[in-house]
Amino acid sequence: MPPKASLRRLSLEAQNQPDRSKGASERRRISRRDEAKHWALLRDLRNPELWIERYHAAIWLDYIRHNKRRTQEDAQNTNDIRALHAGSRRPKVHRMIEHQHYASRHSRHFPA
Repeated sequence: MPPKASLRRLSLEAQNQPDRSKGASERRRISRRDEAKHWALLRDLRNPELWIERYHAAIWLDYIRHNKRRTQEDAQNTNDIRALHAGSRRPKVHRMIEHQHYASRHSRHFPA
């Protein structure tokens, strides 16, 4: 089964950005503990208030496990990060399946 990627979009107003660092460090530790790979926090160059948390899970079950294996401290970290979010709605989450390109004689039928 192909790897899964998850993106979470956060909108942080300028006054909340210093608080982002502590929450992000803890979020990274939690994600790595739960076997999320390639965790990163990215800032949009066009919109400096937009931050994107990105990580990969090897398989769907790992993604589910990562999201269900929350302690009370993990839940508090999630709540703290959500409290920094400037939008009226929850941060938007994108879940994606990575395209796996397999070279074969049939690959011309499936664009890369």
